[in-house]
Amino acid sequence: MGRYGKSHRGPAAGLIDSQMLSFSEFVDFLKQEFADADDPAPDSGVAAWAQESVDYRSHLYENWSRTDRDNYLPDLSYGYTTEHIGMIKARLYWGGRRLARLLDSILE
Repeated sequence: MGRYGKSHRGPAAGLIDSQMLSFSEFVDFLKQEFADADDPAPDSGVAAWAQESVDYRSHLYENWSRTDRDNYLPDLSYGYTTEHIGMIKARLYWGGRRLARLLDSILE
């Protein structure tokens, strides 16, 4: 897989694999899930997107310092995944929409 290999697949790839969807099927799934939703920050720039990620990070990783596993890695249990899956899906969907708008504006 090259130098960076699996580390750059990230949680989104695991989410897609666990749902047994192709990437295009997952995109269709997200489009349906968010079809009636309003963009939470339609006119925000890249700096605002980055700040959103920083803000979400503290919530997502707040219990990562607690672990009782032998390898000292956090246990991302079913409960943890269930609690945060909505946020992850929303970030993927809105991030894709924002990136598309940004690329459209550059290429126009």
